[in-house]
Amino acid sequence: AHLDGRARPAVNELTDQAGDHWVPACGGTERPTRTRTGRTLLFMWNTTKGEHAYYDCERDIFLSDEEARAALAID
Repeated sequence: AHLDGRARPAVNELTDQAGDHWVPACGGTERPTRTRTGRTLLFMWNTTKGEHAYYDCERDIFLSDEEARAALAID
């Protein structure tokens, strides 16, 4: 995907440090989105625990709910 002029590899699936398996949400159709705060996030599904979370594509970390709300400038 070319979001801001820089090429990024697509995230198809990954395994976190805890060994949980993650895939893009919505049956794998979710794509990275550029936030108003300048971050590139991907909404993902944890197939191990059955829960969603936002993944920061540049920083290679999952965000807590509070961090995601701040990054998305929801509050």
